[in-house]
Amino acid sequence: MQTPPPDPGVGVSSSLQIAGRLESVPHPDHLSANPQNESTDLALELAQMVADKQGTDILVLDVATTLGIADYFVIATARNPRHAQAVARNLDLTLKHRGQLRRNIAGLEGESGWVLLDFNTVVVHIFSGAAREFYGLENLWADAPRVAFSPTETPATSDQDWLSDSEESFPDSIGNL
Repeated sequence: MQTPPPDPGVGVSSSLQIAGRLESVPHPDHLSANPQNESTDLALELAQMVADKQGTDILVLDVATTLGIADYFVIATARNPRHAQAVARNLDLTLKHRGQLRRNIAGLEGESGWVLLDFNTVVVHIFSGAAREFYGLENLWADAPRVAFSPTETPATSDQDWLSDSEESFPDSIGNL
């Protein structure tokens, strides 16, 4: 592996040759000062959002040292598969509206009782009670440190203003053709 001489400019990306390809590497000035804190904040925010939508038994696991694809798992229980899907759609739409897109989603179709949302550094698992007991995800990750989370009471209000606008509620729909 060869690296070209460093760029003289401050804040400019450099290049790195990997397996015969020239890859762009962001300059350290462009990186977050503490991405772990951003991941922690996102995990706790997502856990609170699940709690606000009546998710229960919410657990935040720090899987950063044992899993290379995510820093945190947020695991929660919903009343039933449809409730799990509704909570997941709310998380997805809320973060999409803020400009933070998810990498992947699974379980929105059908009645599996397990919905997974992958927000890069945080993966959210929303289970029905029966599915959570069956899969036992927290038992599989029993060695992962638990992050302290206790939901805060939020005043009963309607969803964010943008959710009440039918055009914005479903940004992926084909409504206004």
